[in-house]
Amino acid sequence: VKIWVDDRGGRVKKLTPDIYGPIIEEAHAQNLMALAHVYYLDDAHALVDAGIDGFMHLVRDKVMDDRLIAKMKARNVFTAANIGGSRRATLSELPAETLGRLSESVPSAVVDQYRGSLKSRTPKALASSRTIYANMAESLARLNRAGVTIVPGGDTGIPNAWHGWAEQYELETMVPAGMTPA
Repeated sequence: VKIWVDDRGGRVKKLTPDIYGPIIEEAHAQNLMALAHVYYLDDAHALVDAGIDGFMHLVRDKVMDDRLIAKMKARNVFTAANIGGSRRATLSELPAETLGRLSESVPSAVVDQYRGSLKSRTPKALASSRTIYANMAESLARLNRAGVTIVPGGDTGIPNAWHGWAEQYELETMVPAGMTPA
């Protein structure tokens, strides 16, 4: 069972502990895992305390702190990094090697549309994306060093995250974020 504990930048009301706590409990009563889409560090702490089994994104507002990482490790809470999308959000143009790979499997009109969307990103949006990505990269490295279970998660199927390529990009992004290619 996946729950969203995220206000989408203030656009929606975030699930609160009085709502997500019973959802987590019921998932466990049904022998199901409870997973959370999370954005804020404070929410991640509260979700681990409430019994969440995993996160479907890394925290993005801050670097994940030692206390959260220790709780995740002790309670075997995993994370799907989903860091590739945040790295893609830092781009204002496609690197040549990425363009080459995409041209082999994605129609050129779709790639051109993607390239156009990259060029339209504002300096403010790029700066914000780079801060988020830096937080996530540091968190991923810290989680990896602590031995927290990390799985890839490429948000495949959303715009500009095509099947196959998004997963490869996710794995490639995990390396500069502190993991080995293995």
